[in-house]
Amino acid sequence: MAIHHARAEEIVDLRPLGQDLKYAKTSAIVKSTIFEAIRLIVHAGANIPPHQVSGTVMLHCLEGRIILGLVERELEMSAGQWV
Repeated sequence: MAIHHARAEEIVDLRPLGQDLKYAKTSAIVKSTIFEAIRLIVHAGANIPPHQVSGTVMLHCLEGRIILGLVERELEMSAGQWV
């Protein structure tokens, strides 16, 4: 089965998941040749190994809190913040 990606003019619900967060998994929202958006679910205590991607990255913390390890420093993000 193919992964659903949002199409132009399709509304995507990005509200916090609340109680359903513990069951949620990372999912693709949009993917094209020049742009990709995913809803990355990082459960409490999880660690994502260092990696790189080509191009620009924007992170928007929808709920919870995360420490983002960058090359030069760490950033702590909370719900509603983006970098």
